[in-house]
Amino acid sequence: MGIAIASFFSGTMLYRCQVLVASFHKRNLEVPTDSTLLYETHDKHSAIEGSRKLEHTEEFKCLDKAAILSDVEIKSGEFSDPLRVCTVTQVEEFKILIRMFPIWATGIIFFAAYAQMSTLFVEQGMMMDTSIGSFTIAAASLSTFDVISVIFWVPYL
Repeated sequence: MGIAIASFFSGTMLYRCQVLVASFHKRNLEVPTDSTLLYETHDKHSAIEGSRKLEHTEEFKCLDKAAILSDVEIKSGEFSDPLRVCTVTQVEEFKILIRMFPIWATGIIFFAAYAQMSTLFVEQGMMMDTSIGSFTIAAASLSTFDVISVIFWVPYL
């Protein structure tokens, strides 16, 4: 799981960290009340190849600072430094990731417990007499009884 998490974050770490770094650089600036004043490309599509633009949301307003155009950037017309200026879409994608984190984190706990439970069934099955008359149930297939019982009982709960 650790390797999977590391590979996931290594692929998107720089892109996602741009929002954090840019908002940290602009921590002293005020977020405008009008979200149209935040930086976004004027194209129909997002600056990110293959993705669409996202609408601004009101959550995590401190991250919106990454999309503020400072006076220096407006005067120079230079918006290419990704560690200083991010688009609204980049900020909103990062906000989505933050909102998904609690679901993802609780999913890790569930699936770790679920994996332990299925290996326990195999261990128990190897020690049990799994024959019913002339029919023998393989130890590795005992975990299917857990799945079948969940499928059966969930609609009734």
